[in-house]
Amino acid sequence: MRTALIRRSGALALALLAAASLNLPWYARSEESQPPTAAPRKQVPLVRQKIDSSLLAAISNPSVAAPGPRPSLRLPIDDSRRVLVDIKADVSEELLSRIRELGGSVVSAFPQHRQVRARLPLAKLEDLAARSDVTFIRPAEEPILNEPSSGSIQN
Repeated sequence: MRTALIRRSGALALALLAAASLNLPWYARSEESQPPTAAPRKQVPLVRQKIDSSLLAAISNPSVAAPGPRPSLRLPIDDSRRVLVDIKADVSEELLSRIRELGGSVVSAFPQHRQVRARLPLAKLEDLAARSDVTFIRPAEEPILNEPSSGSIQN
């Protein structure tokens, strides 16, 4: 009985060594028992990675970008389908000129903060994002003001 146990453990050790030399797991799995592999993720082009997702949704779905208030997206889009955006970039006269060439208007520019606020046509955001000096484009941040409620006491 003892010799049979030694033989079995010796066979198991031999099998483990063989699996290790093949760089395989010590247990065998058939292909049917393998878990399905995840589908490879689509690579997003670098230009689209520089644009906020709500702006990308507005570009790809014209109904989202219809003029008027959109409380769910809060995109400041005007009647001519231009959107107010904040642009993080190396600010230069060349960049500001390019914004104007694309049909946009520069609201403000702060080179020391690498920040530009501009109103641009939605269809031209990807053209601007393709520039190497542009880091990111997002919808313009609007200030939130504290307003007194109708029942508050005022002096």
